Amino acid sequence: MASSSLPLTSIPSSVLNIETVVVFGDSLSDIGSKWVTKMGRVARWTGEMVVSSTGRFSDCRNWTDFMFEAAGGTSLVSLDAENSIAKSALHRSLSEKSEAHPASGRYFRYANYAEGGACGHTPASLAFALGTFEDQVNQFKSECASLPPGALGNVLFLIWFGANDLYTAGCQACQMGGVAEQVANVQRNALKEIVKGIATNVRFVFMDLARPLTSVRYKMRLKKAQTALKVAVMSHFPGPSREGYAPIPSPGYSRFGNVAGYVSHAVEHNLAAEQLKALTKQMYDIENLEVGVLTYNSCLAKATGRNGDTLVKIGSCLTEDTVRALVRGRYRLKKGAATDKAGFISAHDYDLLGSSEGRAVSITTIDEVHPSDELYRLIWLEIHKGIIAAGCAFGNLGNVVPTPVLSTLASSYI
Repeated sequence: MASSSLPLTSIPSSVLNIETVVVFGDSLSDIGSKWVTKMGRVARWTGEMVVSSTGRFSDCRNWTDFMFEAAGGTSLVSLDAENSIAKSALHRSLSEKSEAHPASGRYFRYANYAEGGACGHTPASLAFALGTFEDQVNQFKSECASLPPGALGNVLFLIWFGANDLYTAGCQACQMGGVAEQVANVQRNALKEIVKGIATNVRFVFMDLARPLTSVRYKMRLKKAQTALKVAVMSHFPGPSREGYAPIPSPGYSRFGNVAGYVSHAVEHNLAAEQLKALTKQMYDIENLEVGVLTYNSCLAKATGRNGDTLVKIGSCLTEDTVRALVRGRYRLKKGAATDKAGFISAHDYDLLGSSEGRAVSITTIDEVHPSDELYRLIWLEIHKGIIAAGCAFGNLGNVVPTPVLSTLASSYI
């Protein structure tokens, strides 16, 4: 892997000039790996997995695409779907073809091993369908095997796992600390051993998890159960005056909306047993997921702190409050999920339509889980801030990040 002959722009001496950028992760970072696998094709055919025409879990780009563009790489989502797929494929492994040469700035290599459905640890279930962090590390190891000493230069690893362990494979909340240990220690140390001798310096940046009620899917499930209970309880009232019934108590359950009064009435008058059971299950499931997220995030923070690595706290800045603020503010985002599957649109046209028409896009894609391009853009700003905190720069990335919207909004709720 020969280095670029382009003139180098100066960077502060305290900042490490990264020559190799490697991403490991799941669907949030996947640039077209999962959908071409056997299980990916089956999942698309059965409707279990919905991706764009370039294989991304987005309506256009994900955060890694914004990173690549910001660093001076030509957009990987451009011209048409076929061209975008071909360009992205060059960066799904480590080779000379994965090099990026910005028109100005420093050249760098970019390899993205992320795959939709991948788990940080061995999946608690569905192991036949889900890859792992270890699988991605082994692929990277095989591609590094023949490299000469110093070939990778300064390396930055960007790592984001944990969601599939909890949400997809059904890992118990109390076991999510073990997932964090696997991600931030076991595989992290394996990577450090792999690049020993072929890397000059190594930096790690990890991302943690957002809580379940930031997802449209879990919001909608809870709302559906709440509405069913409310309708069932109200149907037992003799009329608008509700004569013969005690007033419905003021709402409680602040984590689950204004339903405490209806729950109280259902219990007191033995009403809506099935609806109450369904709501109770939804609340229990969400609480369990919340505990799992908090357990993972806490253990990940401890591990990264011990190892001197950088942690981007997505869970602290992408919250229910910030999501609410995004859809109420002027951020081109509206609540809910997209109603149509993503067709092809280039990054250029996506940005152009937004600036010329001021159109708003949904928080998530049609699957109610994965962020839209606009939300990925905001997530990237938080990760960019983390890269700066890690003392790294590559390509045209400067050491100043535009105002990170999510963490700025989150700070107003502290």
